[in-house]
Amino acid sequence: MDQNESRISKMDALLFALSFEVVLLQMRILEGSSKLRIREWRPTTKIERLQYAKLREDRDLVEDVIRETLIQVIESGRWDAIKKTIEVLKEKDSDLVALKHSNEKLKMTGDGIQLELELKRNQWNKDLRDADCRVAVLRDKMSEREECLEYWRQRYDTDTVAMTITVQKKCEELKLATVKRMELQKLYDLHEGEMRGWLNFKRERAARLAREEHQRLSAIRIQAWWRGVLVRKALGQFKYLRQTKKQPGKGKKK
Repeated sequence: MDQNESRISKMDALLFALSFEVVLLQMRILEGSSKLRIREWRPTTKIERLQYAKLREDRDLVEDVIRETLIQVIESGRWDAIKKTIEVLKEKDSDLVALKHSNEKLKMTGDGIQLELELKRNQWNKDLRDADCRVAVLRDKMSEREECLEYWRQRYDTDTVAMTITVQKKCEELKLATVKRMELQKLYDLHEGEMRGWLNFKRERAARLAREEHQRLSAIRIQAWWRGVLVRKALGQFKYLRQTKKQPGKGKKK
């Protein structure tokens, strides 16, 4: 009895097949129109591409299920194939629900990651601002150092030119002083010979004068001694002293 009730007539199977064929034809029409629209509109973002891929997978799944159900109904002539198909769709639906929950969890995880990324982004922006401030300070210091370097470079060039001019002047003065010194050295050598001759002359003259003075003093001493001898002996021009000695002296008064 149950087997007779579960079996379907050929007319019902034909109507069922026609309805499924109509559904498949409508799905093909929808797919064709969607393809025409896809030519004008192309998914740009990742979400749109995923949605489009999900739509195609669902459409292919429905077509496969309808086609398999139609084949099983025609081959077996029973409605059990439809029940099995419904159970398969429920399983797919439960899988979709589980996938949805998983997607929600992933979304929550993604939100947490997004929040953490936002915090990190804020921290990175703060670090970048601090780094920009430090870079600005370093650039100011670098500009100051460059200005100071440029000043000292110009100062070095100016001082180098001035020192070069001074060194050239000193070299010229040194050359002139060297020439003058050589001239003075020649004059000194000339006068040194003259001075040497003059000193020799002075020494010889001093020795001669000393010798003459010694001779004069010796002669004076000899003359004095001889004069004393002549006076004492009453010789020579002092003979008259003899007569003076022979004259008697006056008697003493009593």
